[in-house]
Amino acid sequence: MLTRMSQLPSSDYYKHLTEVTLTGCNKLNATSLNTFIKKCPSLARLGLFDIPAATANLTFNCIREACKNLKIIRVGAHDCKFTSRMSKNGLSNITMPLRDSPSCLEEIILLRLDMAKIGQCGLDMIADRLQASLLRLDLSNPKGECPSVESLGKLSRLEGLRLAGWSFSSEALTSALASLKELKLLDLSESSIDDAG
Repeated sequence: MLTRMSQLPSSDYYKHLTEVTLTGCNKLNATSLNTFIKKCPSLARLGLFDIPAATANLTFNCIREACKNLKIIRVGAHDCKFTSRMSKNGLSNITMPLRDSPSCLEEIILLRLDMAKIGQCGLDMIADRLQASLLRLDLSNPKGECPSVESLGKLSRLEGLRLAGWSFSSEALTSALASLKELKLLDLSESSIDDAG
């Protein structure tokens, strides 16, 4: 089991890595994860599961500058082990627009977000910054009051949307879905829809 970055090969080894998945590495902290990620400039797919520190904002500091080819990012916990510590600052790090390199993020999975830390601003940030690239979005099983999903209608290229465990107003949900013409997969399992909304 990986517990320290010193167990990994020298830095030259990372240069050509395109896919990294770490699961259950509980002793890794956000600083170590961030240092590791920034050593992988060719990274296209990143998965961090069941690592509490992986949901901290610091984990993703400067990730857009370091990994300009990143297409898929998957972060979360299985079996409700913990609630994500990510805030809108962490989302900003992931979706940061760069003048010389438009985002090529195609898939984002961020499970068990604390919506008190994300808020409407965080959700709008995803919609505004990634509307040209995002194909799949999974924000399932959030904690706390869910923001309006209406802005997700801006993600016109979206093919897959998973919002299991959310609560919606029917008006906001209908408005968002009406604009998602390419949508092929929609998961609203265990969600609550307020018809009065």
